[in-house]
This record gives sequence, C-alpha cells and structure tokens, in this order.
Amino acid sequence: MRFKEMVEGVTPKPRYPRMHPNHEDNPHVEPDKVDTADPDTPLEFGDSSRAVLSYWGYGEGLYFFTESLTGEEIFYRPTGLVMKHKDCVPLTEGLTTGAAIIGGYAGAPELGFKRYNEHLMQHWCSVKDKSAPVVWNTWFVSQNGSRPLLSDYDRNLIVEYIDLMEQSGFYDMLQLDLGWESKWPMQADPSKFPSGISEIVKRASEAELEMGYWVNPFSCSYWRSNVEDEHPEWTVPDSASGRSGALSLCVMSDYYDHVSERFNALVSEMNVRSIYWDGSDWNIPQCSSQNHDHRDQEELEVKARKRLAKICEDAHSAKPDLLISAFSIPMDNHRLCALDQEQVADSHQYPMGQVELIQRQQLYQMTWEHPYRAIRSGWHGIDWHESGEDNLTKRSLHELMHAEMSMIACGLNLAGASIDLKHAKPEFLDFLAKLFAFMKRFEKYFHVYRHVLGFPDGKSIDGSGHIIDGTGFIVLINPTDDDLIVKLPLNAPELELSSEKKHILSDWSKLESGTPIGSAKIDSAPEIELGGLEVKYIGVNVGF
Repeated sequence: MRFKEMVEGVTPKPRYPRMHPNHEDNPHVEPDKVDTADPDTPLEFGDSSRAVLSYWGYGEGLYFFTESLTGEEIFYRPTGLVMKHKDCVPLTEGLTTGAAIIGGYAGAPELGFKRYNEHLMQHWCSVKDKSAPVVWNTWFVSQNGSRPLLSDYDRNLIVEYIDLMEQSGFYDMLQLDLGWESKWPMQADPSKFPSGISEIVKRASEAELEMGYWVNPFSCSYWRSNVEDEHPEWTVPDSASGRSGALSLCVMSDYYDHVSERFNALVSEMNVRSIYWDGSDWNIPQCSSQNHDHRDQEELEVKARKRLAKICEDAHSAKPDLLISAFSIPMDNHRLCALDQEQVADSHQYPMGQVELIQRQQLYQMTWEHPYRAIRSGWHGIDWHESGEDNLTKRSLHELMHAEMSMIACGLNLAGASIDLKHAKPEFLDFLAKLFAFMKRFEKYFHVYRHVLGFPDGKSIDGSGHIIDGTGFIVLINPTDDDLIVKLPLNAPELELSSEKKHILSDWSKLESGTPIGSAKIDSAPEIELGGLEVKYIGVNVGF
C-alpha cells in the first residue's frame, strides 16, 4: 500500500547500543549503557516503522498489524506498507490468512501506539484480563549470606517455605524454577521429590496456593537430559548449547508428542497457574536432519511455530486462566495469540536500585510497540544475590520499600515477592502485605501502561500512568537521594484526560486509603514533591 509523501513512519527513539534484526532496540544486551540523553523526546519520525504512521501536519495517522501467528508487517517509504503472512500448505487445501488490520487515530502519535496496543489486547492477545498471581519463585531467592538458591532445592525446603508463604498471607502461587526435573524434561527428579510433585501440589493446595513450573523442553539450554542419548534421531545437528552442551530437540520430530503429553499432565494434574517456557524454544534453530517432518528451514519454522501454538491452545482450553510466558527474544507480537507473555530482557549483575531503574527503562521503551500486560519483566528482584549482599538484613526499610513500590504491576508480582522469608523482617512483610493488597484492589488499572514523563534517566523523577477512562493512578518515582519536585503530568497525551473538567487527586502512597490533594484541570496540574528514594501513587478520580 502506497501513501502520500507526507506520511512518515514513527518509531521509539533508540536508546540501547544494540538492535534486533528488525532495528528494534535490544534492551537485553548492555542495559547499563542506555542512552538517557534528551529524555523528553520519546519518538522519531522517518522512512520506516513497525507499527505506527503519522500524516505529517494533520494530527492523525494509522497503525497496522497482521493477525497471524506467522505474520509480518513493515512500512518503508520507498516501498510503502507491506503486510505478509508466511505459511506452508498444499495448494489443494487452500489457505486462509488472518486479517490485515489498518486502524486510524486522531491526535498525537503517542495515541497511535496506544490504539495499536489496545487493539492487540482486545482482539489478539491471549492474556487479556487474566489476573497476575503473587509469586514465590525458587530462582530469585538468596538465602542468608547472599547464597543463591537457584536450582538447589528439594522436597524438604519447598514444604518448609510453603508454611512460611501461608503464614505471610499474601501469596497466590509457588513457582518451581529450574531444578525440579531429571532424566527427561518435565519429569520430576525422584532424588529431590521422592513422593513426586503431587505431594508438593497437595500441600500447596492446602495452603491455597497454585503452582508454576519452569520448562525448557526443546532448546535444552540449561541442562542435558537423557533424551539425547536415548533418541539421537530427535536431535538438531550442530545445535549444542554453550551453557549445557546439550543438543536441541526438533519440534518436528516424534519428541513433540512427549512435550504435548507433559503439558497436558501439568494442566490436568498439577494445579498449574503459570508455565514459564525458557530457553528460546520459540526461536527455531536451523535443522539439517532428513528424518524430521520438514523439507527445508522455511517449512520447519512455519510448522514448528504452529505446533508450539497448538500446545498453548490445548493448555488454555483446559485451563482458561493459565499464564504461559516465554523467553524467546526478540519479542514477537504475533505469538501473543498463543503465549500470554514474552520476556524482553534478563537484567542482572546490578545492585538494588539500579536494577529497578533498568527495568523501568526497559518497560518504558518496549511498551510503545508491545502490550504492557504481555511483557514479562522484573526478572531479578531485591533478594537476588547479584543485587547486593544480604539485602533483606542490611538494607534499610526505606530502600526496600522504594525498590518494591517502583516495581508496581508486572515486576512486583514476579520478583518483588520472591524473598527468603526466613530472613525478612516482620515490618517488611507487613509492608508487602499492604502493597499486594493495594495492587489487587486496583489491579485493573495496573493492566495498562501510559507514558507520562520522559525516559527514566536516573537523575529526575520518572513515572508511568495507569489510567482507564479517566480513572486510575500516576506512579511517580524519585531514583535519587535528593528531594525533587515534578509537575503532575495530567496533560500527557496517552492519559486522554478531559480538558474541560477538574480531576480529583489523592495520594495513595500509604496504600490503605487515599489522602485528598485537591482537584485540578490538566493545564493547571499541581507540583508534587518527592523525598529521596520516595515513590508516590497519585490517584486520579479514584474514591478515597
């Protein structure tokens, strides 16, 4: 589709030193080298775009998306807008593709990205309005002396921590990360769980906890199972993992049946709420085997993606509120009809405070072109061993509260609650109980993300908007030790607050109730003062 010369592409202003092949920022690599210059310029205009176009000078534009698991779309001014669907079917069967969506918007280009993401959430994404459980994840926990738990857990430790989770009163789910399997993927290690995972499931259920499981069945990036030795015909030649040394297992081999069966077992027998699909399994490797059901790489990629999606489809049909999240960067919105969430990065090796800032930077950047609820973020929390030594015992409560409150929404659920409950101080656990109660009370607002201030630079107050139809919250975060002042950004385009009325403002930073601030029109918003490392939750038209 060709456009007039005054139509130009809109993309997020590049912030990271490396890009994916589609020229999108790669926040996974060198996140400490992010470009924080000119934080108030969020977007760039030019010859290309992946999602949004602007009709220069007319205050309007288009967004576009191909509703297909194997879709692709790109605007490049010399060739126009091209929307594709890749498939591999016999001509005798015919082919029906998904819809090629072209939507219009009026106003600032920021609204083009908002409309784009709203369309995906309403019509494409499997996550939709699913609640996010508060999770205790084995991988994130560091025990006394900053010794990471990682995969070093067994039946006794898990049962002990289920009791502690139950006592805390705010957990929804126990996540068994890498370390619960042996011999074959998704089969429990009998040396760690002599009575099987069913014993853990039963005890968790008694504590009103659902289960989450880490899986990595195809790329085998993290451990070498017995499958490779017992069935070498299923392996992908020349695909050894640099971490585990194991060969990948081809999705188009008979091994797929095992994976499909084990997924079904997790859903039907293991009280599952979440499956974290690690290891870049959705990035299909080159496979030269002549024994698998594919003729060439193009057919492999199409058929394999369909097979992986079928696993998700069956699991969702059996348990509609199931959350399936994958680490297979770069994030691909076309997968979101099957996957609930994809992870954009894995930030670690940074101290507490910096890692939360890095996560906010990643979210700010990636939420332009990817739905907020479909991003799995906050990978390393306050108790991760690389975030600092003995954070729970040596850090002040003020620092811990800052880190937790700054992770509101996605990151808080995943990493903020994964702590060593034996060494967490009672006052900190009391605070977490209030924080998670606040989050659940107003959960629907924290399903959305609105860009309200500049790119987080670590020097000035940053924030995010969580507003739906004129009601919700603006989160303000002071990343410094100094007192700072910011004008409440009621006029941010993505908030779409009425300019005709006054908006009732309140401070919910104490979590249990709101303190009235007053009311203001968007062109006369008040200034808000934040102390060092302070986080404020400002209610907009929210009852006290």
